[in-house]
Amino acid sequence: MRRIIPHLSIDLSPSDLNLVEERAALLLEQMGLDVDHAMARSQLADHPAVIMRGDRVCFNRDYILETCRSKHAPLQTRKLNLNISTGGGALNILDHLTGELRTPTTDDLLQIFRIADNLCLGGDPPVIPTDLPERLREVALYKMAWENTKSFTGRDITSIESGEVIFEMAGVAGKSVNIPLYLINPLRVNPENLEIISHFAERMPKLSLGTMPMPGATAPLLSPGYLAQILAEMIGGYVLLSILFPGKEVTFGGKMLAFSPYSGSIACGSPESILMGQMEIALLSRYGHMPGHFFWSMAGGWDPQAASERMAGVLMGALAGVRSFGVAGRLQGEAYSLEMLIIDIEIAKYVERLLQGQAWEAEDMIWLEEIQEAIQAGTFLGVSSTSEYYRKEIQKPDLFTRMTLAQRQAQHEIPLREQIRKKLQSLDIAPQDYLTREIKAELDCIYRHAEKNF
Repeated sequence: MRRIIPHLSIDLSPSDLNLVEERAALLLEQMGLDVDHAMARSQLADHPAVIMRGDRVCFNRDYILETCRSKHAPLQTRKLNLNISTGGGALNILDHLTGELRTPTTDDLLQIFRIADNLCLGGDPPVIPTDLPERLREVALYKMAWENTKSFTGRDITSIESGEVIFEMAGVAGKSVNIPLYLINPLRVNPENLEIISHFAERMPKLSLGTMPMPGATAPLLSPGYLAQILAEMIGGYVLLSILFPGKEVTFGGKMLAFSPYSGSIACGSPESILMGQMEIALLSRYGHMPGHFFWSMAGGWDPQAASERMAGVLMGALAGVRSFGVAGRLQGEAYSLEMLIIDIEIAKYVERLLQGQAWEAEDMIWLEEIQEAIQAGTFLGVSSTSEYYRKEIQKPDLFTRMTLAQRQAQHEIPLREQIRKKLQSLDIAPQDYLTREIKAELDCIYRHAEKNF
């Protein structure tokens, strides 16, 4: 059966993208990347496409254009289902039982892990427990994720000292660890980050890099400028890592963060944020990569602003081809809410249904018989095929009911907040063990040793 699928495309032409590539190449030739890392600069200086200008590493324009064109690739066929993940490392949690905004504890993280695991979600730790010793947090987050979940991992590794412990634990648990290179906008390599990557590069299966400029704050405000800068940072970082670590697979990505001059902060969920996300899709699609997007809003809780902004962002992104949406449940980038997590999942199910489109059986004349049968019955509700279509074509929501006011009153509808709390309670059950007792004992031993050394 054919289905009529909705989709969205942005008005950015191949010639527009060619212009972005040319301007990115010009940026890298004239300004290059600020690389405050003497050993890296020394190694880069020997490459024929590199032009050194003090601490700035510039690249031959034609070499950059050739690299860009070599990365052009078609997008793979898009599936209809969305991949939802949670995480974000928030330093606050909105308590779903008391409504209090407070700092999270280890018990909070373990509860979120249990609920998310039972929802078949993965990601990185949604909150950072403040009752963990600060120097051990990075190590503890990896250990807790691997011991208590199927698909979660730890967060950033910011020191060689903690990285050594994490890689040792990864070897015991049979896990892989990735440390991305983060570029500082505009056009600057994070030297501490690069030093850590250099130390662990041989132990990582592949290398990756990312950049997140804010147009109007850390990048030009208008799209030709910010697209040229983000591409220059991605391709420049890609070339840099490829030269420094020959033979290693390198991937790149980037995300534009909207900035509000009225609040002086990030403006996730704003119309500008969504428009920048659409431009990001158009740019990265040229290189065969459909970016992931986020459940983003700057609302203070799970309120009408959060619902409208998150639905708009997920719907627009999904219609343009995005299938992966992260940090479900995170509020403002600073707090986490389990109630928001449940709402985000409902939003995703709504959008998934839209992506499935509608059945199209133009060649099948059965609908003529259905109309004739309905005329005799007085309604299509009595037509035998209608109930079959209902099961296939009409979504039954988990939370968002569609009833009249009279129906709601007659059925004594349970308030949405209470429904969500019951849902969370039903999910807060212990997941299965993912590591053997022997592996857990080895991880405990490594962790205790780290406690003493740190």
